[in-house]
Amino acid sequence: MMAVPLQGRGSMAGHGETVLIAEDDNEARHAVAEVLRDAGYAVVEAANGAEALSYARQHEDIALIVLDMHMPVMDGWQFLAAAMHLPHLRATPTIVLSEVPPVHPDCHNLPVTAYCAKPFRFDFLTELVNGILVTN
Repeated sequence: MMAVPLQGRGSMAGHGETVLIAEDDNEARHAVAEVLRDAGYAVVEAANGAEALSYARQHEDIALIVLDMHMPVMDGWQFLAAAMHLPHLRATPTIVLSEVPPVHPDCHNLPVTAYCAKPFRFDFLTELVNGILVTN
């Protein structure tokens, strides 16, 4: 089930920008969402790429995507390929979460901004998100 975007709490580093998190591990997804909300971001959660794509088709306010590559229903590669057909997502920064570096025949044609290896430190991910959104 997809969560409704919520305004961030705590510091307003994120200024309410919307981050879409697609991750099939419920605990990991909720933990990342909580950390990013605390950093001041609005967060939308999706349990797979299909849920994320459904949200993205209806909302153009996504500032950044945090994307697990290995998910059921629609994986990260399939999501990225489909996202390329949505003009408002073509330039949306995407952080890939994966146990192994993302390697795919079409990876150079897909919009991946950064790679974050699992397991990761939440402060590292938050700094990565802040760095990307501050520069964009």
